[in-house]
Amino acid sequence: MYFNTNTICGIGHRNDRGDLQWLPRIALTAEAVICQNSSRLTLKQTFVNSEKKALDEAVYTFPLYEGAAVVAFTCTIQDQVIVGKIKDKCTARQVYESAKAKGNRAALLAERRPDIWTTEVCTIPAGAKVEVEITLVAELKHDSQVDGIRFVLPTNIAPRYGELPDMEAMDATILSDSKGFELTIAVTMTSAITSMQSPSHPIVVGMGTHSPSSAPPKGQNDVCKGFVTLSQKDTALDKDFVLIVSSADVGQPQAIVETHPTLGNNQRAVLLSLVPKFQIPRISPEIVFIADRSGSMDTQIPQLRNALTVFLKSLPVGVKFNICSFGSSHSFLWPKSMPYDQANLDVALKHVRTFEADLGGTEMFPPMEDALKKRYKDLPTEIIFLTDGEIYETEPLLDLVQRECAGGDVRVFSLGIGDSVSHALVEGLARAGRGYAQIVGIDDKLDVKVVRMLKAALWDHVKDYKLSFSAADCASPATTTATTKSEHDADEAFEMVEHEESSTPAPKSDETPPQPTVISLYDESASADAEIEPPASKDRFAHLAPLEVPTRIQTPHRVPPLYPFSRTNVYVLLSGGEPTPRVITVSGTTNSGIKLELQVPVKDVGTGTTVHHLAAKKLLQELEEGGSYLHSGEFGVDPQTEPGKFVDVVEREGVRVGLTFGVAGKWTSFVAVELEEPEFEASVYDTAYYSSGRQPMASPMPMPMASPAVVTFCSLRSAPMRMSKASARIARLPQNPPQTAGFGAMGSPESAQVELLASGSKVESQGSESEVESQGSESEVELLASASEVELLASDKEELTEDPPESKAYQLMRWQAFDGSFPSGSGEWANELIKAFEQWIPQQQQSLETATLAALPRDVLEKLVASAVATAIFEVELKDSQGVWEMVVEKTDDWGVQTAGEAAWNAVKTWASQQVVTAGELKTANFWAK
Repeated sequence: MYFNTNTICGIGHRNDRGDLQWLPRIALTAEAVICQNSSRLTLKQTFVNSEKKALDEAVYTFPLYEGAAVVAFTCTIQDQVIVGKIKDKCTARQVYESAKAKGNRAALLAERRPDIWTTEVCTIPAGAKVEVEITLVAELKHDSQVDGIRFVLPTNIAPRYGELPDMEAMDATILSDSKGFELTIAVTMTSAITSMQSPSHPIVVGMGTHSPSSAPPKGQNDVCKGFVTLSQKDTALDKDFVLIVSSADVGQPQAIVETHPTLGNNQRAVLLSLVPKFQIPRISPEIVFIADRSGSMDTQIPQLRNALTVFLKSLPVGVKFNICSFGSSHSFLWPKSMPYDQANLDVALKHVRTFEADLGGTEMFPPMEDALKKRYKDLPTEIIFLTDGEIYETEPLLDLVQRECAGGDVRVFSLGIGDSVSHALVEGLARAGRGYAQIVGIDDKLDVKVVRMLKAALWDHVKDYKLSFSAADCASPATTTATTKSEHDADEAFEMVEHEESSTPAPKSDETPPQPTVISLYDESASADAEIEPPASKDRFAHLAPLEVPTRIQTPHRVPPLYPFSRTNVYVLLSGGEPTPRVITVSGTTNSGIKLELQVPVKDVGTGTTVHHLAAKKLLQELEEGGSYLHSGEFGVDPQTEPGKFVDVVEREGVRVGLTFGVAGKWTSFVAVELEEPEFEASVYDTAYYSSGRQPMASPMPMPMASPAVVTFCSLRSAPMRMSKASARIARLPQNPPQTAGFGAMGSPESAQVELLASGSKVESQGSESEVESQGSESEVELLASASEVELLASDKEELTEDPPESKAYQLMRWQAFDGSFPSGSGEWANELIKAFEQWIPQQQQSLETATLAALPRDVLEKLVASAVATAIFEVELKDSQGVWEMVVEKTDDWGVQTAGEAAWNAVKTWASQQVVTAGELKTANFWAK
């Protein structure tokens, strides 16, 4: 069954009868700072105790983006501010329970799951306000649809399938959310911002400034700055907020090094970030689409059908493919994957058009396990998983995928569909499967994302990506450039860096190891009734050997595969005498022997904590998922030979990382108390068990403002209200909102701190030259509806003339055969065109091309002309939809070259393009009219 966690706009508490009641939320504000490809987000929620008596305790659960690092926590109860301190999870719980027992005010922020958190607040006076403030830092994903960065603010925990682990199921009472929320985002890029748009909510966009309160002085617009606010008051928390920002160099490779301001031992953090662009030979693998048709996919089915249609139409000749549908049970279209031909394509498309959310629950493990068992072992296997990801039990699935994909012969890509996607599952599935993930909202376009994901699945596997470092005396960044070694694309390539040892052990201590204590096996003074002597240390990690913390820790420890238009970030934590790299080199070799390489100079950005927070979060994520430097077996306990001890070693390291860098997660929590808490000796962390000379345990440090490279996704749980289809359409935004007037000349962006926006600021000047409200007429908004596209695809009698460009592209794709050809035209203009073409051939000078065309049978010639006309329509009339037809046209080109030769095919395409331009859209729309 599906379980609904606290999807209420208030804090839950129990009354004297044990019934769940709620403290209403009276305000929610979110302030975000986006700097290039990362962000920092501060969330403030205010509640009120409307009861006439004090409350012992109140609890609320809310979603956070699973990749975000929680770095600060503050709670204000009736004007008394209590600041959270990072503790190991057990100690934090003890401190909180002790304060609650004494009647002191306290608050606890703890992770329940990677994307679900809980705050507990105790001792709330009657009528008191409670304000909870959380600060998060996170990476920003790359959105391949528009080649921009994608900021996500989760606002809703969708109902999830399965057992509710470690959480008390809360009542499903729904309170109306009339307050909405306020959102302000300051954006700073390193080049001119070209667009800011939200596919999820109506927004107000301002350019040239970070302040929504006033326009910048004339002539002082900074084209690298902008701001975003919500255009509607009382915006409901019914779906995730999404913002997509585009700029000229958003995908440029960059490497920066940051020095921590308070930790000693020369602590530094390096970030390498890039969106690769390269081309390598394609392979002919087995591709299995695993499609979620459970009940939770009800509103996502149109997008699911669209995605699968684009996937199927874009498959190249030579692959084998299959489709698996799952819910409470699962089934495959065929027992084994079938060759991609016309008959099998027709069967698959007809099958997809029948898809409904009618298969019950969401059991993901069995279909994945079955697909891996059924695959052809002699072929590379690409699994594309399409789901909303709304389940609780993710660990068994991720363990299975990680185990099966470790050898490099299988890759898993995940496409999350919906407005409340479980990012923890969708992103985690791609990490475990060494593929990549993309998220598509209900109102998002998906064409480019789908095609680029398919392209990535068709490229040769690279199993040995490495990072290597050049110190300051070994390389000159002035002469280092990003180049490719691939002869297939001299303009777009990359190479990545990794050292032979991604993590370096700390220097060995010269101290002589302590001699063991000798105890006689026969001691006459020993008594059978004697009490067992307690252990010398109460630390539950006391049985573990000390850990030599590496002076260089790379995370991810194993460089993930690089895919074009999918951002990859790699971090390195440096300490002690470990040299600071001046150049990072990324390299890898395909199975066919092509070498990929890129060199990136490292820029020193001074002191800061942002990169450290991001690196710590990534390392904690690896420790949880089983891919960290510890799991290599080269440090501490071997996970294979001593699995019992290894679990404790991983947890101890998780505690160390969380406490040292001030990041909450699975093993650490923030606790805030009214009075000084007592010391708890039974701490699960003891610095004595880490070798001397390592970083000392830092006391909770102040969290400074983010330096330019941080992203944060966070949100509080909202009522699970669903907009009607009509209101959802009205809420959609045009994909290309009007540009702001008065966009000034390019100026240099600020490279350091970005001022935090004032909370609660309002946009007063509607229509000033620095701001514009992103709106669209109802007819424009309707063009974004995706459900109708599927209906058009399913109908053989729909005409093309009245469809928007996207729908026309889908209609045109429907005519294509599996091999890339298009059928002969059937309309009046088609008959005129073939006659004109037959007359055109002898008019040309005698050449090999015209001789080839003249020798073709009439039916082949008609298909050749029709295929050239289709290509011309795509390229002339549907340029804006290139993402959806790109691979379709590639197949047509391949077929044309094979049929008539490259020169003759190019001549036919040139002629057809001229005819299409002259004829106009009315005639071309009826080329295949019946």
